Amino acid sequence: MRLYNWMIAPLLLAAAACSSSSDPMDTTPDLYALAPLPGTDASDASWVRTRTIYAVAVDRFRDSDGDGLGDLAGLTDALDAVTTQHVGTLLLDPVAPTAGRDGRRALSAFTTVAGELGGEAAFRALLDAAHDRDLKVVVTLPINHTEIDHPWFQAALAATSGEAGKWYRGGATAACDDIPLATPNIYGSDRWTERNGRTWYHRFASTTVDLDLTWPPVVTAITTAIRYWLDLGVDGLYFPYAWAWIEDGGDCENTPASLKLLEQLRAVVKEDPRRALIVSDHLPDRTPLGQSARALAYVAEGRADLVIDPDLTVTLHNLTAEDLVGDLWQTLITQGGNAVAAASGLPDLPRASATHGNLDVATRLMMTVLLTSPQTPLLLYGDELGIGQATESGGDPRNLALPLYPWNSTA
Repeated sequence: MRLYNWMIAPLLLAAAACSSSSDPMDTTPDLYALAPLPGTDASDASWVRTRTIYAVAVDRFRDSDGDGLGDLAGLTDALDAVTTQHVGTLLLDPVAPTAGRDGRRALSAFTTVAGELGGEAAFRALLDAAHDRDLKVVVTLPINHTEIDHPWFQAALAATSGEAGKWYRGGATAACDDIPLATPNIYGSDRWTERNGRTWYHRFASTTVDLDLTWPPVVTAITTAIRYWLDLGVDGLYFPYAWAWIEDGGDCENTPASLKLLEQLRAVVKEDPRRALIVSDHLPDRTPLGQSARALAYVAEGRADLVIDPDLTVTLHNLTAEDLVGDLWQTLITQGGNAVAAASGLPDLPRASATHGNLDVATRLMMTVLLTSPQTPLLLYGDELGIGQATESGGDPRNLALPLYPWNSTA
């Protein structure tokens, strides 16, 4: 796992372009002076904005026992190779049990490590080995919805009355006022389904069902899950879909109720202030490759330590080489800040190679933008090699972004 020359050459060129000028009349702003949140403090979680993040889907990374599935022991064995990439944080896709629905971001349990990945003992061993190498470990914990076979939903289906049936969102009351009942969900399947005489809400996919995050027993259960992962020793948690947690009348995203819940959960994470909290959000107020005032507010106001914007990644994937060249200087110099993670890819999005081709000039330039900008760089595993999409989706097209990592016979 080494950075190939196709990445190193443009990085050197970009570094040269950003070097200080000897011209006393040069008023180009200093690259790092523009970062609003520079530096790191051992007493807080600012480390998450000063380290390159390496995002890994454990079951697609390295297989230690020959069963064809990546596992925690395989990732542990590969940590020395990972550190050669000069990354400082591992961002793990969920390692709790999941059937792989919604791009592997719908869980069937919250307070256990998936047995097929090696279980809790293997996870603890990974944490110890990572910390020995000064690698931080952040785990993805999606709480917006669960798989339909989660025991909580099965109990809700069976309930004719009482609290169990209130754990999930149902019917038109779960939707924004301006979304017609017949509107498909985000991934094109039914937004509402009827089961056991009741209507259930599926914002993302009909194989997942949305939790009612306004119901106190649900929040208590989520808090228990957060404490489980923190007690294991993770350095932080990533909450995807935080923007979609609670809809309120005409508001579909980032409602006051969602932000209040985020603050409540943050208080649990921040019982140790060194633990990081990362959220995802759609940031409509940013420039095409720029910083977002809303993202800066997340961090400045203490709601999160870092924001991942999936729309920024999609934008990067769709820019031509000419666009990237034209926006590169603006991105590196005039759009300072590290509150947003500039991601080469995300586990639930198509890979850049699906747009540009594995080693296309635009892909190389995109990586240059990410790795030399003041924003916090996030590399999806395999992007350092320019690997392409998977050939099998397992029934979920979002899994095409998760090919097996191409280890060679000597790795």
